[in-house]
Amino acid sequence: MRIALAMIGSIFLSEVAVAEHSVTLSTSKSVVEVDEEFLVTVESSSPGPIEKFGRPKFEGGTVLDSTVASVVTQSAGKKVEKETRIYRVKSSVAGEILIGPAYAIYNQKRVESDTLKVDVLSNRSQAQVTVDGATIAGCNMPDELPALLLCTQQTDVFPGQPVVVEWVIVSDEPVVQLKYELPDLPSHVVLRDYKSARFSKMPKGSSAVLSKVVIFPPNVGSLTIDSSRVDVQMASRGWLTLESQGAILTVSDIAGMKRGVLPSTSRFRLALDKDKTEVGDGFTVSLLVETEGDISSFTPPKLEVSGLLIESPTVLGTTSQSNGSRHTTTTRFGYWSRATRAGRIEIPPVSFEVANYASGALEVVDTNAVSILAIGDTIVTRPDIAGDWTSKAGKTKNWPKVIKDVAVGISMLLWAISLLVIGGRFKPARNGVREKAKVATNSQDWAIDARKLLKHRATKESKALLDVCDYIDYGNVTLSRPQLKALTRRLLKEVGDQ
Repeated sequence: MRIALAMIGSIFLSEVAVAEHSVTLSTSKSVVEVDEEFLVTVESSSPGPIEKFGRPKFEGGTVLDSTVASVVTQSAGKKVEKETRIYRVKSSVAGEILIGPAYAIYNQKRVESDTLKVDVLSNRSQAQVTVDGATIAGCNMPDELPALLLCTQQTDVFPGQPVVVEWVIVSDEPVVQLKYELPDLPSHVVLRDYKSARFSKMPKGSSAVLSKVVIFPPNVGSLTIDSSRVDVQMASRGWLTLESQGAILTVSDIAGMKRGVLPSTSRFRLALDKDKTEVGDGFTVSLLVETEGDISSFTPPKLEVSGLLIESPTVLGTTSQSNGSRHTTTTRFGYWSRATRAGRIEIPPVSFEVANYASGALEVVDTNAVSILAIGDTIVTRPDIAGDWTSKAGKTKNWPKVIKDVAVGISMLLWAISLLVIGGRFKPARNGVREKAKVATNSQDWAIDARKLLKHRATKESKALLDVCDYIDYGNVTLSRPQLKALTRRLLKEVGDQ
């Protein structure tokens, strides 16, 4: 019975040499308490009788007794003799037991097993669980195995603080298969970096992470994480149902903290996609945010810089990275910008309020400053959003200023009137697009609505309509109602293609 149990429940297999002549060494447990017994199994295989067998060493342990069993089988038409030796071992002091190597000589050839280690603890609950050599934070070895554990290092937290929660299975014998699903979590909790591993087989008694989530508690109060279950089929005990404990997070307030504040470990950086630009040409100002916090609740600020026309930010991309228990995302927010004057234009540092979860207080951090060199005609007093005619007007720089201003105004007026005459021939767009657009009926509001609808469009018609917006905004011009109706028909036709 003892031999059968050891052959079924042995783990941490160590095998060397070829199948015809081999020696393997395994243990029934990798961690034991003082005076707790475990089994060591040595299996040798050869085409004929073993000439000599060398018993493994047991440094730090005591062998209580041993048994030997042999069997002869046929494999691929060849005779195979197998011997199985079982040692019952224990240690009376905490520390470790080094076992091995065992060896066997057949046909004057010596083959050795590897050496294995068994940890001996004075109290098993003092040991932390490790998976693939990495310690699981807040996860101690249970008194009884197998077990399903809910592991988290933090239970007293603040709103928005990232809390890593892991569900770990710990086994003292092979797991044949298991069935597991992520436990129910409060619907308002934000999840990130969810990982789930469904193992069809765990050949060694060990620990394995079944799932891992990062929770960002949104509100002050208490947050309950319910218990979870897993069905496992053990090598010697059949199917078992394991249930983890639950957890309660106590969420305390930080005075003055608002939603969307990121941890003080976050990093903020400004960057430009070019170091110089033409006056009126577009470029991108990027805000890069690397954080462990909930980036989905973060709102990037609007930027206002003299000499630049800067649009509202958009998300240009997000990447994530995991390093042990630290999970970060890097998000790039883009600000589409244009220079309205020549010269060196500096974008000063941007300040952000962050939460220091160690001290429970708010702090302020700043980004770096960046600058761009704008090259062009300094008489340009407005962003050249849509066309070439502003730069053409710049060629009149040798005229007296009054004449230049009048010439620019007349050319803009004539150009806009020509657009209105031509634009009147277009038919209205579809009703669905008309309902979607809801364009204003006064000049300044119409220009605002038109810019929103034409955002990032680069067709010739879009540029022409944006020129009209410039004419309205920078010429302080009020168009008649029929003119606005004609322009609205063109605008709706243009956005109706989206």
